[in-house]
Amino acid sequence: MTSDQSHNWPCILMSEALYTPNSGPLNSAAASGSHYGSPAFAGSFTPRDLTNDWRGYAGFDAIMLSSADWKAIEPGAKTALMKWNRLGGRIVIYSVDPSVTLLSLGIEDAEGNEAYRSWGSIELLELPASGLLNASRTMAMMKTGELDPRASIFGKELVSSWPLQYSFGERSFNPVFFILILIAFGIIVGPVNLFVFAKSGQRHRLFITTPIISLTASALLLLIIVFQDGFGGKGHRLALVEVQPEENTAYIHQQQIARTGVLLNTSFTTKNNAIVTPVALDATRWARITPRNGGGESRYRISNGEKNTLDLSGDWHKSRSEYGHIVTSIQSTRGRLELLSPNGRPSLTSTFNFPIEKIYYVSSSGDLWQSSGEVKSGRKSELVPCTTAEFNDWRSQITKTLNVDSKKRFELLADRQGHFIALAKDGPFTDTLGSLSWKESTAIITGPIVGL
Repeated sequence: MTSDQSHNWPCILMSEALYTPNSGPLNSAAASGSHYGSPAFAGSFTPRDLTNDWRGYAGFDAIMLSSADWKAIEPGAKTALMKWNRLGGRIVIYSVDPSVTLLSLGIEDAEGNEAYRSWGSIELLELPASGLLNASRTMAMMKTGELDPRASIFGKELVSSWPLQYSFGERSFNPVFFILILIAFGIIVGPVNLFVFAKSGQRHRLFITTPIISLTASALLLLIIVFQDGFGGKGHRLALVEVQPEENTAYIHQQQIARTGVLLNTSFTTKNNAIVTPVALDATRWARITPRNGGGESRYRISNGEKNTLDLSGDWHKSRSEYGHIVTSIQSTRGRLELLSPNGRPSLTSTFNFPIEKIYYVSSSGDLWQSSGEVKSGRKSELVPCTTAEFNDWRSQITKTLNVDSKKRFELLADRQGHFIALAKDGPFTDTLGSLSWKESTAIITGPIVGL
C-alpha cells in the first residue's frame, strides 16, 4: 500500500467511523497546500484490527477515533496504544456526548479534556451530530503537535544537523600503505614474476607463483586494515529515558552512531521490546547510508525473537563503515528515586543498578534541589539547594548535545514539579551489535520521585 507523503505532515490513523464521512474533504485539504503530489490525510482502521504490540504503531504520529471506537478496542490493544502514547504518540478522541470525559473512558491521568503522558498527549474533542469535521480546523489542529512528524526527523532533520554525528567526529583515511602495497604487487606480479620467478623456459611456474603473490598481497592488505581499524567498532550513544515507577517501566529514545572495523558477525538480538531504525548520515568516506544513495543495495532482515525481542541480520552494519540508528524501546525496570525526607532538606535513595552522576529535583512547591556528588544504588544522598540560574545553565549545556526532536522531548519533561532529571554514563540502554565498544554513553533520565 503506497501513498504520497510529505515530511512536514504527520502520519495519522483514523477510525472507519470518522474516516468514511470525512476522508474526502480532509484529503482535499491536505493536498491543497502540498508540494508532494496528493498526500492522504490519514489511513483508516477498525478497532478490532488493532494490534496488541505497541511497535505496530511506531510508524504513526497520531490516531483519531470516536469515544465509541475507544470503548470497542480490546484491552491488550488499548494497553499497547497507551505505551505508544507515552513514547510520543498523539491520541485524539471525539465524542457527540458532552457528558463523556477522559476519566470516564478510563484515562486516569487526565486533567479535564486533556492528558499529557510522558512525551505523548490525549485530547477529547466534541464531534458534531452530523459526524462531519471542519476540514481546515482539523488540518490546523493536527499540524500543531508537541513533536515534529516522525518522517521529518528521519527525512531531513538528522541529515542536516545531528549533534551526535558531529561530536563523534570524522576519521581521516591514510592510503599510503595501500598505494605502496599495490605498487609493489604490480611490480612483483608483473616483471619480477615473469623474468625472475618464472623466467623463460619455466613459464609453467606462473600457475604457482601468481596465486602465491596474490594471496600474499591480500594478506598484507588485510593485516593493514586490521592494524588500522581493528575488530568490532567504536561509537557514541545518547538516550532520553522516562521512568514510570507505578508501571515498573522505562520508555527510551536512544540515538547512536558507530564506525566499524573488521566485523566477523553482523547479526544481533535486542534484549528488550524495541524498534531499530537506520539514519541517513551526512556523506563521508565511511557512511553507507546517505540522502543521495539511500543505503544502496542494503538489505535489512528482522524477525521476532523470544519474549518480544528482535533478531536482526543483514546490512545493519558492514565492515569498515559508519552507521547511525535510532532505537526506541520499552524496558521493565524497578529503578527509581525514593524521597526519604520530604520536609526540610530532602534526601533520597536510588534503586537504579548504576551510579548517577548528577540529579536535579523540582519539588512539589517548585523549589530546586541538586545532588552534591555521585549517587550510588542503595545509599542515602542528601540534596542541596540549586538556583534557577544553575539549573538553566545545566539545561542549556544538555540541549546543545541534542537534535531538534530530542531537544523538544527534553524540554517537555525538564521542569515538572515532583520529578527529577538525572545524568548517567551508564543506564537502561538497548544494546545492539555486541562487538561495538561505546566510547561515550550518556543517559538523561527523568520521572516522578517516589514517596512524595
